[in-house]
Amino acid sequence: MKLRSSDGKEFIVDKKVWKQSVVINAIMGNGNFVDQDENDQVITVSNVTAEVLAVIIQYCNKHAVDVDVDVDVDDEEVAKWDEEFMKNIDINMHYKLILASDYLEIKSLFDLTCKTLGDMIKANNNSPQALRDILNIQNDFTPEEEEALSRENYWVS
Repeated sequence: MKLRSSDGKEFIVDKKVWKQSVVINAIMGNGNFVDQDENDQVITVSNVTAEVLAVIIQYCNKHAVDVDVDVDVDDEEVAKWDEEFMKNIDINMHYKLILASDYLEIKSLFDLTCKTLGDMIKANNNSPQALRDILNIQNDFTPEEEEALSRENYWVS
């Protein structure tokens, strides 16, 4: 089966990959493709670009479980892979993955990206500038306004 990104790029994916998405699984299961060969089936993922879809497919390939084969999954190995996978994702891609995994309903990826973002926030001791950097928030306070806020809320620091 093929997944077509919002920008038109097509990716060939195995059933064990697309089964991880509740949305794609529902589309495939509703009988839309009964008369088509599996290789001719194309689903357009309208809210996900090729760049993001490629990363999602990489994740899903690692997490794919062949339901026809009885294989024990090494949870520790997968956890290490997930950690390395997330280390190689920049913050902008991170946000795109959160949105796309939510849109496609890939719970394990959504949980991983949200947990990683939470860990990033915790690791920076919640300093205002660190949070702005992580969350890509522009500081719209003047230095004078920041100083006034710090005085008013001295107990925070």
